[in-house]
Amino acid sequence: GRFSGYVPFVQIHEEEHKRAVRPPRQGKIMRVYYGSREERETVLNHLMSAREEAAAKVDAAGGTESDDPEEEKQLVAAAAASGGRPPHQIDDFGNNNCWGIECAQALFWDVCVLRGPIERDPDSDLCTGRPSVPPFQEMNLESVRYYRGRDDDGGPRAVIWQASRPFLFGAKGSDDNKDAVTDPLDPRTLLMAYEENGRVTPVVSDLDCFIVGTRGVKYNDPLPSDQLELLKWCIAEAEGILERKAQEEGGDGKEQGGAGVSWTSRWLDVLKRTASAASGASNAATIPIPRFGFGDPTSYYIMEHGIGRLTNGAVRHGAECFNYKFPQEIDDQFLVISDTLPGNVPWKYVSEPELRELLCRKIDEGFTFPINPKWVLCDPGWKKVYDRLVGSDHPDLRKSVDAWFPPKSGVREKIEEVCARYPRGFSGEEPGRGDGVAKPQAAGGDCSTEAMDMAERELRRYVVLQRAKRKLRVVLLLRRCGMVGSRINDSDPTKEEDGDAEGNGENIKVEKKEGNSEGETEEEHSEGGKDEEDSKGDKEKEHSDVDTSNECTR
Repeated sequence: GRFSGYVPFVQIHEEEHKRAVRPPRQGKIMRVYYGSREERETVLNHLMSAREEAAAKVDAAGGTESDDPEEEKQLVAAAAASGGRPPHQIDDFGNNNCWGIECAQALFWDVCVLRGPIERDPDSDLCTGRPSVPPFQEMNLESVRYYRGRDDDGGPRAVIWQASRPFLFGAKGSDDNKDAVTDPLDPRTLLMAYEENGRVTPVVSDLDCFIVGTRGVKYNDPLPSDQLELLKWCIAEAEGILERKAQEEGGDGKEQGGAGVSWTSRWLDVLKRTASAASGASNAATIPIPRFGFGDPTSYYIMEHGIGRLTNGAVRHGAECFNYKFPQEIDDQFLVISDTLPGNVPWKYVSEPELRELLCRKIDEGFTFPINPKWVLCDPGWKKVYDRLVGSDHPDLRKSVDAWFPPKSGVREKIEEVCARYPRGFSGEEPGRGDGVAKPQAAGGDCSTEAMDMAERELRRYVVLQRAKRKLRVVLLLRRCGMVGSRINDSDPTKEEDGDAEGNGENIKVEKKEGNSEGETEEEHSEGGKDEEDSKGDKEKEHSDVDTSNECTR
């Protein structure tokens, strides 16, 4: 379809999945842009009318409480849709024919998604080839209601673009885009977008940076000490996963098979355990992620300035080779961009085994690149690449390896020890395999990036829930002792004051989510909502199953 290269805002296309998405709560706002004033006016009129209907519904019921759970749910949704500031126009990007509306997210969700068609005929140009996944829809809802601000390293603001016209923009400076238009209320033509460079730009499905290779670059400074500790933690936890997997399979590590729980699920358990044990204490896993990812000073400089030069947003964050906090499962296909490829081509798609072969050749040509220890320990064939890199006699390569795996840190010795104990890694393949052999898929068959998106989301929900439970236990204990004061958030003792979500040592976050225009963070909001449900007693499981990036769902 015509939107297959973009990121659709609506990630569901089955009617029953509308009920599976948690509705936006009151006070959450978002922005959506249109290619003409006429389209915007049409949608704005529908939003205002629906807002009045929702307010009248709540007034007629005398509030949001009801003996009928379904009716109460509808009243709560109506209150969220009618609350806050009325929908208003955003003309900041009008000179590029981007005409915006800012409104309550609950109102937009009701009018433009719940009331609209979401089915995508496989034979139509609206088909995206994506599955219908309610949790991905919730991720997109979360993404467009937060904006940390560029001054706080928040990057561009995530918004929605209505691509109901065949061309995204009209002539610059013209009053309107006069291209043929479909229905501006159609949710299937809504795309994730960014406000940047004086216009609203739809987001394309991205390619995450895996490795950055260099030749002739001097790596004079090693990893910062805190990141070195994080690297050691990553190796230790990977060893623990391999050990537990071997025990589960009843072997000594040399008879491991590829079946079982996926890598992503096991690493998520590691982060949950670390989050539970942290309780305000500092450890390697609580190190905050720098804006451009981890890495030695030279690698960080390269990534920082590369992102600055690529103003189209092709690169927005650091490479996977330095992802020590949540190393992903390796993908099956990679895009290699280089001016030294065979055949004098600027880029080439390769399989994972082909990538390893290419990297080994590049090492012989004097190139160097960081390697994530998870690949060496767990993925077949990567120990060979690591050995080729570490064993090189080239002075520049030796210096770069010393920066990434400092010689007196014990990191290299630990890698050799773990590889000797678990030579088949995580997949269970023979060490000699992996050259031209496709890797087996982990149980569940999740795409690595999508699986990690889901895992990050679940981790944030878990951290919030654990914090809420701890605070609730403290309050209940104080009540038994008759020591509860009136200042503990009055109506709900487990709710946090504004701005306190980051202040209690719960720093195990893959990505920090700052609040909306009212200063509230998602974690504060989620925790408060969870506590309210706890007070009703029977809905805890509903909110603990699953809970995203400033990033849009891929």
